[in-house]
This record gives sequence, C-alpha cells and structure tokens, in this order.
Amino acid sequence: MHTAPFWRLADKLGYVFGSIVLVSFAFMIGRFPHTLFYPYYTVMILGLIIVRCFHFYSVGWHYYLIDFCYYGNYIILFSINNVFGKEQDKLFKVAFLFGNGVLARSVWLFRNSLVLHRVDVLTSLGIHLFPFICMYHFKWFTLDEE
Repeated sequence: MHTAPFWRLADKLGYVFGSIVLVSFAFMIGRFPHTLFYPYYTVMILGLIIVRCFHFYSVGWHYYLIDFCYYGNYIILFSINNVFGKEQDKLFKVAFLFGNGVLARSVWLFRNSLVLHRVDVLTSLGIHLFPFICMYHFKWFTLDEE
C-alpha cells in the first residue's frame, strides 16, 4: 500500500471518480433540475460522507466527523427530502442559511480546491460547495415550480 504503483493507480482512479462526480452533478442540475437532481444529490452527498467516514476511521481522525459541515449537510438532506412533512418551513430557512452561509464561506476559508486526483480534497470541496449550489437552486428555481 505504501508503494508508488499503488498510489499511481489510486490517483488515476481518483481522477476518474472526481471527473464523473463533477460532470454528472452538472448534467443532473442542467437536464433534470426538478425531478432527478435531488435524489441524485442525496445519494452523492451520502456517498461522499461514507467515503469520508471510512477514510477518517482508517487514519484515526474519526472525531473530525463531529463537525458543523456534516450536520449542515444532514439538515439540508432532511429539508430537500421533506422528512418532517409540511411543517418544515423553519427547517428550510435554517438549511438555506447553512448552505449559503457557513458552508459556502468555508470553501474560501479552508481553501478548498479542485484537485481531481485526490479523493479527500474533492470530498471536502463537495461537502462544502454542493450544499450551496443545491440550496440556491432549491430556493430560486424549484420553489416557483411547486
């Protein structure tokens, strides 16, 4: 696992994975903005968080999983999937503020960058940037449709 061929293969697979995530996210929000985007977003964010959990547990950084960005992502997932029924107006407001406030500003604050061959860096960017894009789209493009 500590040899150069393993890391070259891991970088290649990470590049393919990162490219697929970015292209599929842009395709889904452009082609299916009101029907399939939100289930895709739910599966993608949960997948990124699961990848992050396995990585952090293997390195011994599992206490970093008790962070605001994960709770913000869960609140956004609860809001867009309508978990609490019709009385979730306050939850949507909180999710919108988390997605467009703290999580969006943390991309600049933590200097998240688009490094396609590093899955950990791409996961950090996705966990902080994708909620901003999703909640902005939900407020300004989806609510008018309903």
